[in-house]
Amino acid sequence: MKAFMKRWWSFSGRCRRLRYFLCALLAPIVTLITAIVLLFIAFGILGFWGVGVQTDSPVTLTVIAVLLGIWMLFFSVSVLSFGVRRLHDINLSGWWILLPWVVSICIGIFFPHFLDSSSRPLQFLLGFWPTLFLLFMPGSKGENKYGIEPEKGLT
Repeated sequence: MKAFMKRWWSFSGRCRRLRYFLCALLAPIVTLITAIVLLFIAFGILGFWGVGVQTDSPVTLTVIAVLLGIWMLFFSVSVLSFGVRRLHDINLSGWWILLPWVVSICIGIFFPHFLDSSSRPLQFLLGFWPTLFLLFMPGSKGENKYGIEPEKGLT
């Protein structure tokens, strides 16, 4: 696990499919658990464990929202770093990670009717295809312009 966490924030080098898969799987799960715990604290559900929180205070809810925002930012940057390094393993520039966002913004501007609830499956597919690409596209063999080929496994 130490080798897995070692390059959590690094945008240089390469990342194999297994490591990217674990990051893509674990980051949302950990973020969801953190959000649930923070919401439980915010609404006093954990009061019977001695975690007394004044839930009618806007300050409490603001603090919880800020903590959750910081946590989400931390995981967003780390997931981006894994995506960039995965693109490097395929021998592509890390800037390609922005393609889904550019496509989503263009669709929102030029085709606003795609933003209604009836087109949710299409929105999901447009956002999910880059993840599938990064999961299944094999990395380049040997050294490429982004570094040497990573070892097998999580290191």
